[in-house]
Amino acid sequence: MESKFNRREFIELVGVGSAGFSFSPLLLMGCESNDPSVPFGVWKEMIAALEQSPDHLPGRKKALVAAKDPKAMIEFVRDSLQMIPEIGQFLHQANRLSIYGTDVALRCGLATPREKAEILKDMLVEAGFEAKVVLEQTEITEDEVKNIVFRDNQAAFAPPISKKQLKKWKRLLGVNDTNGKVHQLLELDEKCTNLADKLVSQLTEKQYSAIKPNSFRFHQNEVPSVVYLQDGVEHYAHVFDSQVPVGQLHPTNQDHKFKDAPKISQVREEDINISLTYRTAIDYWEEKELLSGTWKLSDLIGSTMQIQFMKNMDFTQQATKSISDISTFTPCFAYQKFDQDLSFMEERSLVGEPITLEGKEILKNVVVKEESGKLGDVSQVETFEVKATAMAFPKVKLELYPKDGSGTIVEGLSAANFKITDNGKAVTGWLEQNVFSPKIMLLYDTSLSMPTAYRGDGAKEFAASLEKMVKEMYPYASVRSKATTSNVYTSLLKAKQSSSDLILYATDGHNDDQFQAEYKDVYETGPPAILLNVFNVDTFYKHLRKNFEFKEIPADDQEKTKEEIQNIISQMSFPPYVLTYHSFEEEKEHRINVSIKEKELSDETTIAFPKPNNLYLGERIIGLYVEISWRSNKIKRTLAGWDNYLDRDRFTPSRKYIDDVHEMMLGGAMLAFEREAPTLSVRLTEYLKSLVSNEEWFTAQQGNDTKKAVEALEKGTFGYPPLLLTMMQPLNQHVTEKSITYPTQFRSCLLRMKPGYYEDRTKVLFDYLPTAKYASITRSGTKRSNLYETVKKTAQFAFLEEAVFEDNAVKQLQGHDLVCLHNIRNEPEYGYSILKNKHNVFHNRIFRENQLSFFDRDMNVPSYYEVDRNTGELRGILPDGSGGGSSSTAEQLMALKNVMDEYKKVVAGIQLMMMIPGAATSAAPIVALYSMTLVKLYAFATEAIIVMNPDKLEGQISLALKELACNVYKSIIMTFIGKMGRGKAQGVITGMDGLENLINMMGDDEFSFLPCPSA
Repeated sequence: MESKFNRREFIELVGVGSAGFSFSPLLLMGCESNDPSVPFGVWKEMIAALEQSPDHLPGRKKALVAAKDPKAMIEFVRDSLQMIPEIGQFLHQANRLSIYGTDVALRCGLATPREKAEILKDMLVEAGFEAKVVLEQTEITEDEVKNIVFRDNQAAFAPPISKKQLKKWKRLLGVNDTNGKVHQLLELDEKCTNLADKLVSQLTEKQYSAIKPNSFRFHQNEVPSVVYLQDGVEHYAHVFDSQVPVGQLHPTNQDHKFKDAPKISQVREEDINISLTYRTAIDYWEEKELLSGTWKLSDLIGSTMQIQFMKNMDFTQQATKSISDISTFTPCFAYQKFDQDLSFMEERSLVGEPITLEGKEILKNVVVKEESGKLGDVSQVETFEVKATAMAFPKVKLELYPKDGSGTIVEGLSAANFKITDNGKAVTGWLEQNVFSPKIMLLYDTSLSMPTAYRGDGAKEFAASLEKMVKEMYPYASVRSKATTSNVYTSLLKAKQSSSDLILYATDGHNDDQFQAEYKDVYETGPPAILLNVFNVDTFYKHLRKNFEFKEIPADDQEKTKEEIQNIISQMSFPPYVLTYHSFEEEKEHRINVSIKEKELSDETTIAFPKPNNLYLGERIIGLYVEISWRSNKIKRTLAGWDNYLDRDRFTPSRKYIDDVHEMMLGGAMLAFEREAPTLSVRLTEYLKSLVSNEEWFTAQQGNDTKKAVEALEKGTFGYPPLLLTMMQPLNQHVTEKSITYPTQFRSCLLRMKPGYYEDRTKVLFDYLPTAKYASITRSGTKRSNLYETVKKTAQFAFLEEAVFEDNAVKQLQGHDLVCLHNIRNEPEYGYSILKNKHNVFHNRIFRENQLSFFDRDMNVPSYYEVDRNTGELRGILPDGSGGGSSSTAEQLMALKNVMDEYKKVVAGIQLMMMIPGAATSAAPIVALYSMTLVKLYAFATEAIIVMNPDKLEGQISLALKELACNVYKSIIMTFIGKMGRGKAQGVITGMDGLENLINMMGDDEFSFLPCPSA
């Protein structure tokens, strides 16, 4: 007999990841074999084998329906699906209750009694039999039904793969036996028990009063079963009790009594809203929307939603440009679901408007005509002048003045007419404005000392009339009004960092803040400011003049004031063309040259960025946020930058916020949704499908067809961060002889990747979102026992975080004396005077939210545990409010180096290789292909606004494709909660060793199918 191997061997061969991280599905390996089926043919064979594993319930269902064997179908449903009762009500509604629905039940292996019967009925009907669900009359007792419910009834992971097959795959792929890791969290039950004992022992009955006790209601005369006809003969299929033989009803139903079942209940549907918002330094109190959409929960289950900031570069540009050339971003929600077609996914994906780091839409002030993408007529240009302004690093603003012989501005030019170099390096710039469109900012003091004409409705009316007047002069002009406090210096300092052409400030001169001399150059070099003296008195204005010079207009008569403003504007010179780009090397002086193509005209200027400080933030985005909401539930996370919730909207300017946001936009994020996590074979199958989705471009690259490879690459691929294989696995032993625990709502997580750019480390951050609402039913049925089991079992995830991530709540709280908030909140040592001197998390999150929180008694550690008062679900919470962890690697994007090379380096370092569309470690996600580049989004409009160095060398592109095909990091790790056990169904791949060996079939850091170009 041929020898078998175990599960560890299998998973290592598959090459899944990730105790923390793994390689990209796109960094494919090559093989010494010339067989065109390698590696994709091998991966497809693996998928076929996985679909035959007993725990691959959708695959087994398909095969059994095709075989038309009722006996096998009955055994499959009876023995492979774990029965789950309703929390609190137990089996009271077993005759009709559906919790997850039949499709999701097959995905995760958990089903209600009625769902099990429905699945069997559907299989029989699909196979050509007449079948129906009935309610069987039994005499099953309460003790007997408990024994049925609290019985482990899950299918084993045991794909039918022999040693011979494994060796063949290894030979084809050229792998060895020493790579890949599968870890188990041993002694997990002891750790979870100790933590549950420590926490639950501090709770009183009042504190967990919302936990549901069990009623153990069960209608023994309404047990869902199936009746079907075969060759005209009626047959029975009892799937409630796995001990009942095939073809029989329950032994207590001797008279074969049953009745037709009522219609199965509908799974509770939800409308899930997901929104992406931001705040800027100049308007920090106002949250603005970038993207927002609503999805059906049923569509989200089993899907991922990538939150991306497309880099607006196609593959060829990525292969030839540097990191500093990435200066605009297109926010995108890219929906992905493996069992749906492209049109379905496209309909559920969203693409926003291209924006800058200030959140400004880059096409807003550009008038695009059909000929705008062509070279404009420069024959009339006789003189050319450039004015450069260093904005908040790394942005540079260029005002261009091409004039004819009479000094008149030459209109009709496009971005294609200009070329920009910065210290000799050709840079990518964006035309933000190509018509005269003055930007005027109106500030108005809202203090009660202001006259009513400039306060409240009066201020709004003045702003509206001012805008009307200005637009009559310049149709494309904009007037933006902003309310301020009496902090005149601070308000002006912010306005001076804006991209406005003119600042008008209506104030009585009352001032509550201090002038900061170190920013005097900002006051003097920013856009011109005119103060509107609303009382036309010098009482307070004379104090302002001591610190800086400004122009002043008497403003006690609004009509005369507008006339004077109109006169000033008419005498001002506004730029017809404004270009911006991202520079590099913040500390150096920059010599900028802008030339007009087809004309021997250019101008040079020199700039230096202000020294880094916490007040010079310009209009930059300081915070990015994602919110998930449904019904009355809202879950919000700070993706990057300022956490306004933790700071209670008290904004203290800091350079770290804008840097953090920039890094986030250079990276990406992903949301994943499940009911309960799918079985292991389903997860591995989907991961392999993400790899196979790269076949077209990879095959073209192997055939040296660069053009076809790039075209295929830009069609998009599936993305499956291997980290999800570990972090989104099911609970271990969620069914025992004493209890059953499962998610009553839906599981979701947020995965973020921030490449180092300002920091010298690249970070991966994972967050279990509090949507699952795990709850338990125990044999005793008491509130306390239900609470205890849920705390104990969900503690697995906290310890999983500890095993995977460097930074996690378990690690931080280890060895500290934990106290429950409700037991100490009224004690004097936790009063406001103490809390205000501690980390903000204590006063603004723990004490503010008033949950069942357990934290360090001395408040030296800002992480804590939180127990859901309604279900008992435990989460380890980090100071940022996330229920997860983070890890980093010492890798950093270098501004002047190639986009593809830099992303390859940092993503390999974190071993994650998450999809980063527009940054060249990967293609677009399969549904974001239309947003890969602005060329596809806006056709000729893009050519009208982009200033791109035209050098696109075929050799560079070919080399980039080879780099993409060569694996840069292939060491694969997967971590399992608890012991995996041994497969029982087919006797193959029966332990950890087989799984671990199988991982290396997807590669490691010792081999590559294709030699790397640098080798």
